Amino acid sequence: MTRTLVAGVALMVLSCMAARAEDAWKNPLARAKVGQWVEYKMPNEMGMKQSITKVDGKKVTIKTETTMNGSVVSSSEAVVDLEAKPAGEAAAPAAPAPKVEVAEETLEVAGKKLKCRVTSVGEAKTWMSEDVPVNGLVKTRTGEMVAMELVGWGEDAAGGGAPNAGGADAPNAGGADAPNAGGGADAPNAGGAGAAPAGGHSASQAGVTVQAADEGPMKTDSGTPVKGFHVFKVTAKNENKEKKTLKGELKLIGAGGAAAGSCTIYLELPPGETVEKVLNCKEVGAWEKYEVVIEKIFNF
Repeated sequence: MTRTLVAGVALMVLSCMAARAEDAWKNPLARAKVGQWVEYKMPNEMGMKQSITKVDGKKVTIKTETTMNGSVVSSSEAVVDLEAKPAGEAAAPAAPAPKVEVAEETLEVAGKKLKCRVTSVGEAKTWMSEDVPVNGLVKTRTGEMVAMELVGWGEDAAGGGAPNAGGADAPNAGGADAPNAGGGADAPNAGGAGAAPAGGHSASQAGVTVQAADEGPMKTDSGTPVKGFHVFKVTAKNENKEKKTLKGELKLIGAGGAAAGSCTIYLELPPGETVEKVLNCKEVGAWEKYEVVIEKIFNF
């Protein structure tokens, strides 16, 4: 059911972009740049990130990554042709078209107010904004269920990351020399088969502290190790008097600093409270240490 939801929403987003490709003012893809990205939260601990990886004239390549419990479970690329005509444009409708209602509404996301075009078809409702890159999508809802909701957006510079749009504080880029990168456990781990690093890493920003502790290889209910996945317990404390939302990443690092896997950390933190979450991180190679990076603290 969850995979069907992800596939359906991703298809809807690409369809919306293709259908509006002829409208440069409304379609953010008409101003697409390599490195632009958007990130969403979805039901059942799911998430999705879309990034512009290539711009070739009027053809834009979009990479879509879906996550579950912070781990990437699928990745694909699709090309949107801004000059292509919507499918079936010349064909006469076989049945009366559903009633479409269009309105305007302003939503606040990550401290930014976004002027949205709201399209309603039956119980389905979609909020789109020209101020959001890649696909312009802010939120989708079917009945009372929010299928997808924007949590961040930005533009990565060549060879590095740019901050999320919105929010009050600058992000932590991570790495060994960054202020909040934390220390490193150096016991090697050969893809989960070797000795696990002891202890955990921590990082702090804007009154929020997060720490990750190694819980060992992921196992089935019968105790059999699951190849390619490692478990970490993430604990975050919000010392502020207002609610905060933490977005970060737990990175697995191999020999010579090579990327060996990662998990997305996304936690909603009530004021003055501590929240724990278990992440199943996907390993893509042998790793020697791990680190926690705070990318953004949102004021919501």
